[in-house]
Amino acid sequence: MTNIVLTCYILQKFLHVVDNDESLLDKMDRELIEQHDNTRNTQQNKYANRLDCNIRDQIVNHMSADYENK
Repeated sequence: MTNIVLTCYILQKFLHVVDNDESLLDKMDRELIEQHDNTRNTQQNKYANRLDCNIRDQIVNHMSADYENK
């Protein structure tokens, strides 16, 4: 599992170097919102999306700090 997360992190950093366009992340966020819309009501969806974004940001920050400290 660790290798999967690390691979995703490396791919994300690679994409930022190769194509610094934020449209890919925006597209991913829109797809996540659409998936959540199908399974949750609107209020739950807003909370879940904020929670998902916070968790994603925490993971990225933690992995980035770990990577920089090595």
